[in-house]
Amino acid sequence: MKKFNAGTLVLICIFLLAFVVQAIGATSVDLQAIKKQIATCEASVKLNQYFVRANQSYLQRQISNSQILAGSYQRQLDNLPRNLLNNVNAVNRKLAAINSSCRKDLQTNAAEIARVSREFDALIEYQVLQKQIEPARAAVFNREIARLESLKKSRLASYRSRETSLLARMQQAKAAADRQIYQLKKSNMASRNSLLNRIQSVWSQLGSTITRINQLINRLYEQINRLAATISELEKKLAGNTGSDAGSGNDSDTGQTGQRLIGQLVCLETQKENRPVYTGEQLTFSLENLRRVSVTKTGTVYYVVDPAKVASWSWKAEGGSFDARRALESSLPAHRKIWNTADRAGWYSIECGVDLYGNGQLTATFTHRLYISQKTVLQPPASFSINIVGQSPIPGSLNARRQVEFTQTFTADTALTSTLTWLATPGKLEVNGKTAKWSLTCALDAIPDAVTVTCLSSFSGQNYRCEKKFELSKKAAEDEKDPAVAAKNADPEKILGYFEKLGIKIDNNFGPNGMPEFWTREQLYYAWKTVTSLPEHFAAPLKTLKRVASFGGRSSVLGYVMVGTPTVYMCDSSTRGYHFETTLVHEMAHVWYFEKTNLAVKEAWQKAFYKDGRLDTTKESPVSVYGHTNLHEDFAEACRIYWENGPKMAETSPLRYKFLREQVFKMQYDAPNPYSKEKIYQP
Repeated sequence: MKKFNAGTLVLICIFLLAFVVQAIGATSVDLQAIKKQIATCEASVKLNQYFVRANQSYLQRQISNSQILAGSYQRQLDNLPRNLLNNVNAVNRKLAAINSSCRKDLQTNAAEIARVSREFDALIEYQVLQKQIEPARAAVFNREIARLESLKKSRLASYRSRETSLLARMQQAKAAADRQIYQLKKSNMASRNSLLNRIQSVWSQLGSTITRINQLINRLYEQINRLAATISELEKKLAGNTGSDAGSGNDSDTGQTGQRLIGQLVCLETQKENRPVYTGEQLTFSLENLRRVSVTKTGTVYYVVDPAKVASWSWKAEGGSFDARRALESSLPAHRKIWNTADRAGWYSIECGVDLYGNGQLTATFTHRLYISQKTVLQPPASFSINIVGQSPIPGSLNARRQVEFTQTFTADTALTSTLTWLATPGKLEVNGKTAKWSLTCALDAIPDAVTVTCLSSFSGQNYRCEKKFELSKKAAEDEKDPAVAAKNADPEKILGYFEKLGIKIDNNFGPNGMPEFWTREQLYYAWKTVTSLPEHFAAPLKTLKRVASFGGRSSVLGYVMVGTPTVYMCDSSTRGYHFETTLVHEMAHVWYFEKTNLAVKEAWQKAFYKDGRLDTTKESPVSVYGHTNLHEDFAEACRIYWENGPKMAETSPLRYKFLREQVFKMQYDAPNPYSKEKIYQP
């Protein structure tokens, strides 16, 4: 519809007015025409007014409809939170019902698993007991067979002899009866009646005898039947044992049919506590009740498999990572693994493969599936800090090899629950949450001034850090003074304690002064100092040191060893001059050389410097005249020179020097050993 406004009507009226003014004076015909035009305009105005009213009514209805629709929308918006809440509550109720059902199912499954486990345990106990009883039972059966065989023979012989005797008596009775009948024919009536009575008596005895024989025969048959039944039962039992043993198979035979592995892969934490698992946790998995099932003709036999005898284990998981150690650094058995759970919630499958026969193939694979829930993250407090607590200065102690050992346990004083990262310079750390065990081993003359310990943490996008220095005590727990300075006044037990820490026994009788026979304090000290100057692996085979006067009265012998005995004997002659330390190194080289674990090095030495059992001097000669004696003395003299003056040996005997550095000592002396020139005097 077309809409006219008031402005349009005014213009029309002005137009008409102008037209009227111009037409004044016109003729009446013109006036009539003007009247018609005015009427037409009035009609047009009325029509426009009608259209205006119609449009107003239409717009009013549209506004009313819009208001109604807006109200409906508003009511829907008002009801939306309530509907959403109802939907959420409905979903929560469904989830609660599902969780309750799952818990019931889990409880039912756990009960069923426990029942099956008890049945398996009972079956295994029965099988083990049966395995223990069967040999004894077989022995009993064997004895029973032997007894029955013996009884059968004795009883049959007895029955036969008794039967023969009864038959003979029957023959005698028959002969007597025949004689009586013959006499009866010749006798008179009275005597005949008497004889008839006697014959009847004889026949009655004969019938009784026959009855007894039948009874004996029946008893014999009963014994024979019992023996046959017993033998048959024994054969069945023995056949069953043979079948079980055969069914157990050979563990090295992977292709044997009728065998399989059974077991249960469990999470120890959830099994014991029946609790949910959260992200970021450490869980211990174990393969329990591992059994080998053997199917034989006589039945199924279950054998317990010792996890320690499994060749190898293969652990896998869909997420997370495996760690072979617990958080407290204690070792786990091979059939157990620490699994660091994934950081995302969801279902995860853990897999354990078993290589039972050591052929590189998995005999069986076991799986365990569990759900990991998202762990709730706690927000840190508004103000936060980390403080490292520990003793300062840190004390140290001397070890057996004259090195200083430092240990200290640091604690992080913090409310942070996130993972803490520990750093230490120098030294190493063993971290366990908010505590860290620090350790450092260094030479007595190389103690650092301090150790710097750092503790870091990141939480909710914010980083926290603490760094502290802890001084190290320059004074060791034991005396810093050289025992040789006041050796005559040193405590013998203290000097002997040095050797005990090294695992070496001083094998001598002890005198009134507390010192071992033949030994002086100086000799003991320098012996200890010489041993500790050598590499640990080189000194490890030595177990006993002993002082003797001589070797069979020969004063030229400085020291000696017995092949296969980890003992070094130091003679009086070694305590004169500069021979004490070098003699000890020479004899320790013999002990190391004859150690079974060093057989490969012994053979390599012979191959390198000897040809066809003889010394090969084409490449290099021994380091000393005494080294030409034999293969063993060549090696011992080379070790002595290597320890006494390695740099000089590198120039004079480079091949032997290289061999000892790489395969024996595995270290090098950059300067002449100062201990090799110490002078030890005999008291």
